[in-house]
Amino acid sequence: MRTALLLTLGAFALLLLSRAVLSVPGVLPAWLSLLLETLCSIAAFGGAAYLGLYEIDGRQTQMIRRCRLSTPHILWLSLLGLLFAAPATLISDVSAAVLGMPHAYQGAPDAALFLPVLIKSALIVPVCEEFFFRGYLMGVFSRYGDREAALCTALMFALMHGGGFIAHTLFGLLLAYMLLRTNSILAPLLIHASYNAGLVLLAFSGLERLLIGLTPLSCLLRLLLCGAFVYALRRAVCARGTRVHAQPFQGMAMSKREKALLAGAALAVLAAAAMTAGVTA
Repeated sequence: MRTALLLTLGAFALLLLSRAVLSVPGVLPAWLSLLLETLCSIAAFGGAAYLGLYEIDGRQTQMIRRCRLSTPHILWLSLLGLLFAAPATLISDVSAAVLGMPHAYQGAPDAALFLPVLIKSALIVPVCEEFFFRGYLMGVFSRYGDREAALCTALMFALMHGGGFIAHTLFGLLLAYMLLRTNSILAPLLIHASYNAGLVLLAFSGLERLLIGLTPLSCLLRLLLCGAFVYALRRAVCARGTRVHAQPFQGMAMSKREKALLAGAALAVLAAAAMTAGVTA
């Protein structure tokens, strides 16, 4: 428990430091700021998960729930992540209105950053965060009970994301619940990735403005989507699992050279995304 708390504090401190440095406007090009933000997320969450699961207290990968997902699970969990944008934005807008801080539409981001943002938000960040929160921390806190572990990790998840505390807490609870329901880390990973991908597509397409504000049209649209979300949640909960444990790394322990090559490949993907943004900007 002490190790988990220290790793959480370390990840939180690194995030606060990176946000303080990268939030200064005009200091760095957008693509470089995005690259550094991605690297900080990898170091904060991926690094903490790796240290907790492999290094500090020995190999503890047995804490990760890893049953395979059935085809219905994959379908409904993906749809669940996409549809969560509706209740999340509605809750955030209502909370902002109550606090007197209405959220205004900022316009579509620079199209040149679409690929790097998509790679970061829908691939890198969900993997790092889920293996830390629903993999490592849920495994550590589960000794006190699954409900307690789900609540603690959801609150930590919301605190580390800053704004939209209520929406992020509910999202964290949803991710933890589906982890427990399916007994698979792949479930929250799939929901998280599809949710982030949906937000990126909405932002870059300009359709995000339809889900912002408390206008009658926006509220009606999101209420309809909330109904679809509840339906998808019900289908995801009722979907039959496989009960087969996935063992992707069984008998495949990586050498130091293989780990270095894997890290180099990950850095190459990040560099390619950054170069793409820099050239097309």
